[in-house]
Parts: sequence; C-alpha cells; structure tokens
Amino acid sequence: MATVVARFPFVSKVDILRAYRPGTEPSDRTFRTLRKHGLVSAGVAIRHRRKGRVVGQLRCYAALNVDAVVLARHQRTEVAVQVAEEAGRFEAEWQPLVADLAAQFDLDDFEAFRSARNLLAHALAPATEQLENLHQQLSASWRVPVSEEFVRIGEITEQWATLQVLTQQWAAALDKTFVPLNDTVAAIIAKSIPRIDPAITRAIATALQPLAGETRQLAVDSFLPRAASLQSGDLALLRIEHSAGSSLLSLLAAVQEDEPFTLGDEFAPYLSDDPLPASVVDQVERRRAEGNIITVPARTIPLAS
Repeated sequence: MATVVARFPFVSKVDILRAYRPGTEPSDRTFRTLRKHGLVSAGVAIRHRRKGRVVGQLRCYAALNVDAVVLARHQRTEVAVQVAEEAGRFEAEWQPLVADLAAQFDLDDFEAFRSARNLLAHALAPATEQLENLHQQLSASWRVPVSEEFVRIGEITEQWATLQVLTQQWAAALDKTFVPLNDTVAAIIAKSIPRIDPAITRAIATALQPLAGETRQLAVDSFLPRAASLQSGDLALLRIEHSAGSSLLSLLAAVQEDEPFTLGDEFAPYLSDDPLPASVVDQVERRRAEGNIITVPARTIPLAS
C-alpha cells in the first residue's frame, strides 16, 4: 500500500527565491520586486512573544507561491499573478490556525514551524488537503515543464543523498527495469507517466541516477535536502524542471496525510443525523437486553518522528 503524502502547505521566502532563480543567492531586493508586481503573496506573519516581549517572528507563505514564481520565470506573468492571489486567500483563511499552533508549540520562526511539521500534521490536515487540491486544479492547464514526485530521504553522505520513490506511477516505472542506457530509462518514464512532456524525460533519466540493486531509489546531490532543511527519514516533494536543455532539481518538505476515516455499514447509522432504521433499532434493543456493548473500530494516528 502506498504512503499517502502531500506537500507541507507553507514555504519560506528562501524556498520561493530558490525556485525563482535557482543557483543564485537569495536576495531581499528580488523578493521585494516579486511582491511589488503581485507575483508573491503577502504571507503569514506571527509575532512570537514571551512575557509580553516580542522575541521572534514566524513568517511563512503558501506553497502555491513556488508555482507562481516558476510561472513568472517562464513569462506566464498573468497566470502567476492569479496563483499568487490564490495563495493570498489561502494564507488569510489559515492564518488564525497557524497563530494558534505557533503559540501552543512555542514556534518563533519558520525553521521551527517546518521542523515540527510531523507533530502538526493532524492539526494542519485540512489546510494541507486544500493546498494540494488547489495545486492540482490550478496546474492542470499551466503547461510548464515541471514534474513532481513524492520521496522519502534516505542516507545523506557528504556528496550524495538517496531518495526512495513513493509515488505509485514512478515506483511502477522504476520497478520494470533500469539499464545504463538513459534513452531506455526515458522511454520507460514517458510510457508510464504520459503527462510529462517528452522533451524532459531524457533529462530526468540523466539527472536521476538509479542505485545498483535498488530499483525504487535514486541518488541526488546532498545539497538538495540540506538546502531544504531535510534529514534522513523525512518525506519530501521532488520537483524536476526542464529549462534551456538542462534539468533543475529541488526538494520541498512533505508530510504524511491523514488516512480517510470511514465507518462500515454496521456502525455508520449510529453517527448519522437521519433516523435510525427499524432494523438497527431492533438490533440495539436486542443488544441492550443481552447486556452487550458495541465496539467502534479505533482510529490509528501516526506519532511524530
């Protein structure tokens, strides 16, 4: 059974700037320019206080801003502005929750917020689901050469980091075969994941080198997880962008989604607003007369790592 994973719904200013200008030093001036042109939302700013004094500020931005600046870099300015506006609406809706969590867990900056994401995953689940749905809806017509796959960070050495592919489509493609010929690997990816632009499949195959004997693992430069403050065992979103004949790889934090909880037909009527069916009433009365009780299946909630 595949792990259900989603992107962490918030990113930092540095995450946005690295997506806008990969390989360059993040610049406050550049960020101000993006804000001036409406290509980035205002963000969420929570002042952290201790004993009535401000000791820090948690500032974060909806992860949709990463999409907005990539669109801007590809000269899709109008669409980028629309995505940034959607990001702003998302931030306004969820700022009260972020403020409550920051106060409850003593989060005084974004790094603390991101580091606590597994602990906060259940509380942030509605925001996470909404952000993921927004991304899917908005990206359907973008035609920007970006592929996203969820992975788990494996071993991180001085030079390399291993990634375990979690996305079902890629896992299936990687399971089929891996041979030294990148053209063959590209053909496998293209056949298994038709939504990817054929122009970037060879670049993906070149950039992501399979590890010998590990068909679901890939190796990337260890700078990628370190730049995203990710550690071994963390879930992440691998973004692969083809631009001017080269591939741009980046990682963003991800979290495990809550599994949908549904009661079977035997128990659902008890929690419904509708009147209980006669058959259920009879069953309840019979169990009461026999002194029996009803056991509702327990819900399993994963603990923070």
